[in-house]
Amino acid sequence: MATTDYHSGFFELDYLPDTTSETVVGKLKNNFSRHGIPHTLVSDNGPQYASAVFRKFAQKWQFEHETSSPDNGQANGAAKAAVKIAKRLLRKCKAYREDPYLGLLNIRNTSSEGMTTSPAQRLFGRCTKTLLPTTHYQLKPGGFADVGKQSGCQRTKFQSVLNSDHPTRDLRCLNVGETIRMQPLEHGESGLRQRFTKLCPVDHTMS
Repeated sequence: MATTDYHSGFFELDYLPDTTSETVVGKLKNNFSRHGIPHTLVSDNGPQYASAVFRKFAQKWQFEHETSSPDNGQANGAAKAAVKIAKRLLRKCKAYREDPYLGLLNIRNTSSEGMTTSPAQRLFGRCTKTLLPTTHYQLKPGGFADVGKQSGCQRTKFQSVLNSDHPTRDLRCLNVGETIRMQPLEHGESGLRQRFTKLCPVDHTMS
């Protein structure tokens, strides 16, 4: 089971002897006791997350539980990406007879794509010591000024996940004479207030 922090991209891996609610809850309690209770937990629609046991756990530990839409494959993308990375790591470690825990440690200290910081840096504010050469400065807390800025990207992704699962509805039709606000064409301009006068047909041209 992969448990991913959307703020930092840091993920935990847990071996599940079975997929019952009791087993999943036990693993999550272990992770929450280490990292803290999240405000919101996003999961798939597995039966272990829809049980009375899990609902009681969410209520007692005071966190919101969101389930990803079955029709939206990207909704729980962070966890799926973590599982993909973990499977690739385990296959490689098995092939080369390497310690998978050291491999996991290195992954957590590797800069994420499009960022200059690693999941460990964004979660702990510093690198964690590995067998690879690491400077004393990197091991000191607060040595990375861009951690908070780049974590904002993770928060934006998380918000998009929540929004993608909320049902949408069509906008109502406009009435002639109604005041509307037009989206500005250039950045920095304010929205333009106009009056809706008539409905014109839309011409779709295909080449």
